Amino acid sequence: MNKKYEDEINFVEVIKTPARWFGLFYIYFFVLLIAAGLFYMKYMSAAYKNSVSPLLADSTNFAREIVARKGSVTQGANIFELAGQSNDLMSKGEQLYKANCVSCHGDEGRGNGVAGAALNPKPRDFHSQDGWVFGRTFSGMFKTIKEGIAKSGMPSYDYMPVEDRVALIHYIRNFAQDFPPIDEEELKLLDQDYNLSEGAEVPPQIPVNLAMVKIEEENSAKTASAKLMLMNLQKFERDSLYQTFNENIYDMQKAVQFLSTDESWKSGAENLKILLIQSVNSNGFKTRIINLKDDEWNKLFSFIRKISLENSGAGNV
Repeated sequence: MNKKYEDEINFVEVIKTPARWFGLFYIYFFVLLIAAGLFYMKYMSAAYKNSVSPLLADSTNFAREIVARKGSVTQGANIFELAGQSNDLMSKGEQLYKANCVSCHGDEGRGNGVAGAALNPKPRDFHSQDGWVFGRTFSGMFKTIKEGIAKSGMPSYDYMPVEDRVALIHYIRNFAQDFPPIDEEELKLLDQDYNLSEGAEVPPQIPVNLAMVKIEEENSAKTASAKLMLMNLQKFERDSLYQTFNENIYDMQKAVQFLSTDESWKSGAENLKILLIQSVNSNGFKTRIINLKDDEWNKLFSFIRKISLENSGAGNV
């Protein structure tokens, strides 16, 4: 006879029969497995970050913004005298190093400065003999300071006077005792390459972003002027000189924009002639202007000048 199904679980019988515990343990084990999986997924990113060392991006691929500086003229210097180490040069070199170099190269010149921590490759360790791009000679170090090394993030200090660059080199060479001795022949070549005895002119520079803002400001003013000139042209459609102007133009907007951008034509008809012929086919004027006679150039100049004066509020002439 088959046993009837039990309406309720008899826990007493379950306890007496261990084999019947398996079903309960299976459910319990399955719940623990799911909980462990969820815990692992939650903290997986943190575990991964702690197990893998951070990878520094190659700093040679970073776009570096140039700093603003005024133009200057560096005086000539006797490199042969400056190459001789002195207390004054060492003192000045120490001040320059702390102001310009310590943030990357560190106090002791080991390339462990705070600002250099995020750079890849790391800043130069002046105690090491390896990896010097221009060498560890006096002239090689001078070249590095003057020209910089873009691939390693080393900026150029070409605006520094020659004496300051030499003072900086003397202080850096003091970090180690195995720098190559200064050779008189290399000093001669150094003087010839950079005209150190004659001095040099350092041009001014501004950051690229600032230059773009300035250019945009200038162009916006000229664009507004060109739009106003186009509007004023409608007033002169019955002018006797308008026909001369109109028949020599294939793109009115481009022509007016060009005349608003380069105002060297205002000096006279001859300047207008030179300017338009040199830039023909790109300034909105037709190539036929090359064959215009002098009286036609005078008429063209008179009309353009009339529009320009109207545009500036000076009125007709």
